[in-house]
Amino acid sequence: MKKNPVIIYSLTALITLIWGTTWMAIKIGLNGASPLTGAALRFLVAGIVLLSWSRVRGVTPPSTARGLRHVVVFGLCMFFIPYGLVYWGEQHIPSSLASILFSAMPFWVLLYAHLLIPEERFRWQQALGMAIGFFGVVLIFGESGYRLTDYFTLGMLAVLASAASSGFASVWVKKYRSEIHHFQTTAYGMLLGAFLLLVTSRFEPHRFFIPDLPTVGSILYLGIFGSAVTFSVYTWLMHHVRVVKLSFITFLSPLVAIFAGWLVLGETLELKTFLGTALVFMGIFTADARTYFNLLTGHHRVSPSRHSSLS
Repeated sequence: MKKNPVIIYSLTALITLIWGTTWMAIKIGLNGASPLTGAALRFLVAGIVLLSWSRVRGVTPPSTARGLRHVVVFGLCMFFIPYGLVYWGEQHIPSSLASILFSAMPFWVLLYAHLLIPEERFRWQQALGMAIGFFGVVLIFGESGYRLTDYFTLGMLAVLASAASSGFASVWVKKYRSEIHHFQTTAYGMLLGAFLLLVTSRFEPHRFFIPDLPTVGSILYLGIFGSAVTFSVYTWLMHHVRVVKLSFITFLSPLVAIFAGWLVLGETLELKTFLGTALVFMGIFTADARTYFNLLTGHHRVSPSRHSSLS
């Protein structure tokens, strides 16, 4: 069944806008909650919200062995491992640098998709587009004042590892999307991730939680909007958009943070911001140039997939 392209692009824009603000929200939350504790509370809130909504929609818990396996893999690789690493890493590196490093996720998605999904084999246009887009993000956020201390280096490695884990989880969901409802995948995966994060938070050397307004507000925003809404939409989009193309969101989200700072906080935009933004959009265009060329010339290639040309 074909989906309206307007709906798909609108939902993609929505989660891009929300995810563009989450790096700052994580940084704010770390002032009032230790990393694993904050991440656990975020996904506990998100899991409860989605579980409640699933019950309203009549979505039952996964009952088959394959369904349970799907939830376990998604919970581990999309929530427990990557967000434990991101929250820990952001203690030691700037949020802008974290967003750069996480922008490496599309490269992992391209690799995993090539290995696991026959209809999404390696395409050189996508690889070139990713390289151009990633360079654009680096240009925007590039700074010379970073000092590579031990914990600084470990923080960067943690975020890079989180990108690899998230990339695998994205491809896993795409490959097995027909085996379990996307609400089940997201809700129970988040609750599993929250449980594991809570357990491991017991071993944090400086475990704390200060329930002040910024901390609670950060957790609620990240849980409801930055997790429950975005990941539900993201897993739904997996049914209708190629996973490699969808992963380009990680290039666009940092741009949202930059322009939001200019619009809301009055921050200055430098020339490199505009150059980097142009490179990001050039990379996205390059990755899917064939589709745009067919649209301009009126030639529509018949896709072997049951989805629309967006898939």
